[in-house]
Amino acid sequence: MLRALSSAIYNIAGKIRNASLPRRDVVKFKRCVIHIGTEKTGSSTIQKFLALNRKRFAREGILYPAATGKDGGSQWGFAASARPDAWKMDIGLFLSISTEAELAQYKETFQAKLDKETRHIGNPDTLIISAEHLQSRLVNQTFIANLKTFLEKWAETFEIIVYFRRQDRVAVSFYSTTIKSGRENQQVFPPMPKNGLSYYFDYEKIYDNWSAIFGKTNIKVRLFSPSELHQGDLIADFCFAAGLNHEGKTLPEKQENASLVREATQFLQEINRQIPNLIDGKRNMERDLLVQSISSLYPGQYRPTTRKQALSFYQQFTDGNNRLCMQVFPERKAPLFDDDFSDYQEHAENQEPRYAEAVAIAIRLWREIGASNAEAGLRITKLPQTVDEVSRTNAIPEDITPVKQGAKSSDGVKSQPPEQTPAPAPAKAPVMGVVSPLVSVVMPSYNQKEFITASIDSILNQSHERIELIVADGASNDGTQDILAERASHDPRLKWFSEPDSGPAEALNKALAKTRGTLIGWLNSDDLYTAGAIARAVQAFHHNPDWIMAYGRGEHIDVNAKVMNAYPTLKPQGSISRFASGCFICQPTVFFKKSMYNLLGPLDADLKASFDFEYWLRAFTDFPERIGFIDTMQAQSRLHDACITKTQRGLVAVESIRVIALHLGVSPIHWFSTYVEEFLALPAGQRQGQSVRDHLLDIIGTVENDLEPNDVTAAKKIVENLG
Repeated sequence: MLRALSSAIYNIAGKIRNASLPRRDVVKFKRCVIHIGTEKTGSSTIQKFLALNRKRFAREGILYPAATGKDGGSQWGFAASARPDAWKMDIGLFLSISTEAELAQYKETFQAKLDKETRHIGNPDTLIISAEHLQSRLVNQTFIANLKTFLEKWAETFEIIVYFRRQDRVAVSFYSTTIKSGRENQQVFPPMPKNGLSYYFDYEKIYDNWSAIFGKTNIKVRLFSPSELHQGDLIADFCFAAGLNHEGKTLPEKQENASLVREATQFLQEINRQIPNLIDGKRNMERDLLVQSISSLYPGQYRPTTRKQALSFYQQFTDGNNRLCMQVFPERKAPLFDDDFSDYQEHAENQEPRYAEAVAIAIRLWREIGASNAEAGLRITKLPQTVDEVSRTNAIPEDITPVKQGAKSSDGVKSQPPEQTPAPAPAKAPVMGVVSPLVSVVMPSYNQKEFITASIDSILNQSHERIELIVADGASNDGTQDILAERASHDPRLKWFSEPDSGPAEALNKALAKTRGTLIGWLNSDDLYTAGAIARAVQAFHHNPDWIMAYGRGEHIDVNAKVMNAYPTLKPQGSISRFASGCFICQPTVFFKKSMYNLLGPLDADLKASFDFEYWLRAFTDFPERIGFIDTMQAQSRLHDACITKTQRGLVAVESIRVIALHLGVSPIHWFSTYVEEFLALPAGQRQGQSVRDHLLDIIGTVENDLEPNDVTAAKKIVENLG
């Protein structure tokens, strides 16, 4: 009967396809809010807020697209879609586009990703675009019109939000950005062109250009100053201007892309002299990691200029600012910006470089411990004040430790694009394995007393000894905590904590945030590593330094650890579309570099069963050429009556369908038909008292936006005809 049912679903779906039913139309939003994101006005913080609450907003019919990166970031895709010459400029550098044909292909792919995301928003109301470089890259009305044409596919009306900040303050803050991006001898206040003002600082011209395309009534000008912001807060102000409800939303923990204190600025200036920002026309990831480390530790204010210089620079723009003020704030009696320059010093400081030798030693130590392959994920936790302080450190100095970095956008880093500086390439770094790497294994646990001891043993008894095991226990009450406490007292490699969580994904995220290793493994508290699994993984990454993730062969075992069958594993060859047929990665066999976690960000804690599947899809999407395979039996996945695979099969099916649709556009119907077979095979007592028909129709109703319309029709017809 089950085989016949599955066949019937496919046959009916095929007949309906042949009837040429139209595919789902492109989703149109009532409005599109474009945050121009003028630089140095908190754009990164706004984007982080929108990204943190992406799913909450989606439930309100509001889409902040992730097509250009999980956290939004500088969103180069929108600038690339508006500039036909994007491949010739820095946009092309960040998107790895070097020809006109590659730009056309990128735009086509980018549009397809946006189409896919829009189809998953119920009751579409607002599309939000927050693109950090629209101000500085779309410098004329033609480019701005191109952007509007590109976005009109998804929106009926447009609202533009732009923040302006006093020009001298922008220049001072931007000075930190230029240092971070690798420029040397950068002026704080750039000279103006002979034929007028720099467009970057000419707010009147920026306003006129955007108004000409979108209409003055649709432009909302906001002033980036605490006294001018709604409720004195940037996020509250943005939500007020955009008509969004920010109550109950998650706020960023800290300001993003902040300026630097004086010592950090001078330290980076010396780094710029010793390490190139580009190598062979590509970003030097070694230098980027150093910059991220120092930037996260030393935010602050530094004004390397005098009051007289700042005032002189600002006065070039006062006439234009006054005219702009009359246009956008006709009732305002005060000027557009305040005239307080007291935070500048009277006389310039001595800016003689202090860190030349210290930086050279720090870079050498960095490379000795394997950080220069741009994957070790390390940071300097304090600035060396003297050469002697750096020299006293050993092979792994105290001032260099693992870094917890935020997810980076797949379309570029949050910094001003660098100019290539002629400097010698750094010495080739040792690959992983020259120093035996620390491997962090994370383990979620909840009431797994029966299995957890064997799981811990399979980790701590590995031949590779540089291991840390971090167990995130969800407040178990079956004696698991006693086992963890006893084992940790005898082996310092085991670290654990116990507190309530919303599920294994949240527990894993807590554990991942605590990892110190350059390589990460993930073993559930009822699964087992095979002997030598970690050593094989370390060796594989040693011989394949470009790999960012690898997995191996796995097998299912029963409650007594008896082998049941091999996991249906496929090698990482071909496109991501192969996941449409099923997940071919056995989760406990996976190892990945800490940098992958840094770049992809945490697991999706809103998923309770398919969070691992969604993470593999993310990895294959962002790093298609960097997934490796270890052709050996690496781990055993235990199937028992209490595991998620058996107790929450319906949830697994629903979430898998949604994950596939999120990444591939729609999900094939076989995910539903396979679940139908499994559900009908259950004893009647395990169907939770719900009729077969009602339960399956509920499943269809839950995932109908993730299936082709004709597949939904076919599935409903089959269910209605069930005897």
